[in-house]
Amino acid sequence: MRSVLLIFMMGVGVLSADVQVTDAGGDSRAAAWKKSPVRVAFWNVEWFPGKSPKPSPAAVEKQIRAAAAEVGTASPDILFAEEIRDRQAMKKLAPGRAYYYCTSIPRPADENPALPNQGLAMASRLVPRRVWVLDFSKLAQTPDRPVRGILGAEFALKSGKLVVYGLHLKSNRGDAAGNRQRRQRTVDLLKDDWKRQGLDPARDRILVGGDFNTSPDDPQFDGERTLGKLAAAGFVNGISGQPRAFTVSGNGWFPPNAFDHIFVSPAQADRFPAPPPWTEVRAFVPAASDHAMLVMEVP
Repeated sequence: MRSVLLIFMMGVGVLSADVQVTDAGGDSRAAAWKKSPVRVAFWNVEWFPGKSPKPSPAAVEKQIRAAAAEVGTASPDILFAEEIRDRQAMKKLAPGRAYYYCTSIPRPADENPALPNQGLAMASRLVPRRVWVLDFSKLAQTPDRPVRGILGAEFALKSGKLVVYGLHLKSNRGDAAGNRQRRQRTVDLLKDDWKRQGLDPARDRILVGGDFNTSPDDPQFDGERTLGKLAAAGFVNGISGQPRAFTVSGNGWFPPNAFDHIFVSPAQADRFPAPPPWTEVRAFVPAASDHAMLVMEVP
């Protein structure tokens, strides 16, 4: 049995080689959050602030006003956001929170390293027990090399531990087959992290949300296993059970689609009093982003 376990752990290590796992802080003495349910939101806030890599001061202020107003209306207790410039920008997006964090992960050579940071960020009324980052920037430049990384956080709730992962998978620019490989490998590396963290989706309450850049309802993604890998682990898409709702409004090079999702582990799914849908797709705020915010009330 020991030899089998050793071989298994060696296999995990090979798959995860050169993934940098960084402890980003948190407080193990954080008091349990007594509010129930907890509002958790995910939002790709298009090049925040400014909606472009080199925005004018007027464009920066316009987007800050529109996006912060939407956050104020949705009022999430925990907000994970994508395409955030830095921690100070996240404070402007969601003021008055107890905890802020934003990644700064180097871009690979084929993702234009000269562009500004598009970080994975979190703003929370709850002080997390732990926060960590999976950084893929040191991985070899193979055809399936994922981009950016993953932001994870553990929260103490009155109802028990909640682990939340925020991600932003490879876009659909460039080679379609390569993009799919990159997205699929990201889910493999996420599953590796469950092992590192000692998490079991059947036992532990886990949310995985963000911009997946792939849709279960679009025929062009037939055969892609990115979302299927999560479903195979028992995760439920919180948007299931409702008519298809676009989460990205589209632009000149890609049509509207449903790219943003919140997946729920079996242990968390069992806590909902009714079947899905559990995810609210909020209305688009064009001045804020080309993506809609997703919100989930987590019991």
